[in-house]
Amino acid sequence: DVQGVGKRELENRNFSDPSPSSDD
Repeated sequence: DVQGVGKRELENRNFSDPSPSSDD
């Protein structure tokens, strides 16, 4: 689910620094 991954990315940014999305 692309939307799910995108949502996780945004939430992860809040917890830690933005890292290259390897879940793509």
